[in-house]
Amino acid sequence: DRAGASMHFAFEGSEVVWIYTKALNRGIASVTIDGEPRGEIDLYSANTVWRARTTFGNLRRARHVMVVRTTGKKNPSSSGSFIDVDAVRSL
Repeated sequence: DRAGASMHFAFEGSEVVWIYTKALNRGIASVTIDGEPRGEIDLYSANTVWRARTTFGNLRRARHVMVVRTTGKKNPSSSGSFIDVDAVRSL
């Protein structure tokens, strides 16, 4: 839940799936792949959603690095800014 905290994942492939939990205390994460912004993902949900996922594709088949970073931002309804990584899978 600390702004700037990050997870780095090196993978080979043309697609990567980030699997996480959406919940009442979740925040907004930013995602980059190979240093290029891929958007911000809001993990807030009024009801817990186990194994939610976001897929990032259209990558050339090669070695890549994905970074998920806590922004410190949150949905106004969220009670926190926690970001989690349940799993990451490359295809």
